[in-house]
Amino acid sequence: MTDPATEPGRRSARAGTILDAARQLILRQGFKAVTMASVAQHAHVGKGTAYQYWRTKEELFLELLAGELADVLDELAAQVRADPAVAQPDLLCVTVTRSWVTRPLIRALQTSDDLVLGGLIDQPGALDLVKAHGSGPILRDLLPVWRTYEIVRTDWPARQQADAVSLLVIGYFSVADVGPQPDADQEHTLQLALQGMLQLREPAAADRERLAEEVAAVLTAHADRARAAVG
Repeated sequence: MTDPATEPGRRSARAGTILDAARQLILRQGFKAVTMASVAQHAHVGKGTAYQYWRTKEELFLELLAGELADVLDELAAQVRADPAVAQPDLLCVTVTRSWVTRPLIRALQTSDDLVLGGLIDQPGALDLVKAHGSGPILRDLLPVWRTYEIVRTDWPARQQADAVSLLVIGYFSVADVGPQPDADQEHTLQLALQGMLQLREPAAADRERLAEEVAAVLTAHADRARAAVG
């Protein structure tokens, strides 16, 4: 008999049901108040069934966070492939922040919301997730692509440039009205700030689809690695 905990990505139908229940409870009660027993009860499975997939509630919720982040990145990659204009730095960063704002768990992760995440954000797995697949690491992988196509300034080090953009995005979450829906004026301000910081240029018409595919590939790779890290 196959051990559920060894299934690739733990993405059986039953595991998905448990993850859905965990998502509902953490948003309603916060991480500290949720137990494996309450998740199992909400998912209409036995507590032992939940423990077949995850040894602790921390493992369960880390997989939930990683899955949410990976889903957002996959959605962004799909948007870039559908509309190559989104691959440009200012539009991509605004689209990223909009995706994060409208996904409650990702919004909580970006704002370190203690009411929702409690001590989960201090878990090594959660810290590793942000360090590997937060805005900074993704931008450090995207900047060389943008610089290759000469659509951003290249007169300062790429890593420093990526960190500056990441700080701008983090600052957006610090001062913006981060409610259920993004504020259009604040989004526009973020876009203008990115345009000025990066001195953006339009890509050559012949390069647009190829640029979009390379940007999408970076996003997809981060999504795959985020899932694999906790799978």
